[in-house]
Amino acid sequence: MCSKPVILHTDIGSDIDDFWALVMLLRQSDKLELKMILTDTWNSVARAAICEKILEGTPFADRVLIGAGVLDNNRNYSHEQWVAGYDMSQYPGAFRKDGVTAMIELVRSAEEPIRSFPSVRQLLWLRHWTAHRILPENYIWSACSAAFAGDMT
Repeated sequence: MCSKPVILHTDIGSDIDDFWALVMLLRQSDKLELKMILTDTWNSVARAAICEKILEGTPFADRVLIGAGVLDNNRNYSHEQWVAGYDMSQYPGAFRKDGVTAMIELVRSAEEPIRSFPSVRQLLWLRHWTAHRILPENYIWSACSAAFAGDMT
């Protein structure tokens, strides 16, 4: 079976739901090829560090781009202690602080449509980006639950 390229938009680090969504997505690697994780909401760089720490030591670290989304502030988050002292420069994979630009470049250069599984807040950004034609037409976004139910439209 051919895996479909996907991007996960996440506010990982506030509670457990996005952590489990990421783990479930990685377990579906025969069907879904995770190309990028774009973090968002509050401290997006710290949220990217959480993703790096989760992927570090796995085969996904070398092939999944992690990008920090909109940088709005440095509010505290619940997983702060888990990544305290984590050195993002030691991560073996790719990280982009300009994650939105990285995502747009990735989608525009893709040979086939890339699907995105955003959380609710990120849907607002995606609607803005698509309305202003920042993202190309081959960018498909759908709810994360649809991916695990098998509906990829």
